[in-house]
Amino acid sequence: MNNFMNLDFNQILARCMEYHQWQQATDGYYIGDQDDVMELFIPKFKHTSDFEYHGIYLDYHHRTIGTRLIGTEIILEKPVFDLNNAVLLALMFNTRAVIIVHNHPGPTAYPNPEEIKETKKLKTILKMLNICLIDHLIISSVQKYHYFSFANDDAGLTGFNEIL
Repeated sequence: MNNFMNLDFNQILARCMEYHQWQQATDGYYIGDQDDVMELFIPKFKHTSDFEYHGIYLDYHHRTIGTRLIGTEIILEKPVFDLNNAVLLALMFNTRAVIIVHNHPGPTAYPNPEEIKETKKLKTILKMLNICLIDHLIISSVQKYHYFSFANDDAGLTGFNEIL
């Protein structure tokens, strides 16, 4: 595991700066389908060996208002996203829709039971706030373009065609 405790201050600072630049570059990006999400995140996940969970917050025109890290295995000590953080960011951005995307460092892109449970909870909370959870994508860091989509798996998520 690539733990921050094993990094010196300059390495941590460099990672934070790199992430901040990436966040700024993704603002205003049009997200029309899973391929657009893959285009953003495959380069990001290519060099990590840890679970990283990101929220993509969209406006009414499918443009990103923000992309934020909402959980890592290092911070939470288990591979699942921070539900409170995901919801607070949706409210902060005054978003219309959310996409959760994360990597699985191994060859499989299938969700574990905890991910399924947390995704259902997030969908319920966001629906009460009149915010759509479009999809939760899991991208394999090993197999290029291999992913799992909760929306395609009939998990009751809105999907890309039904928003707005």
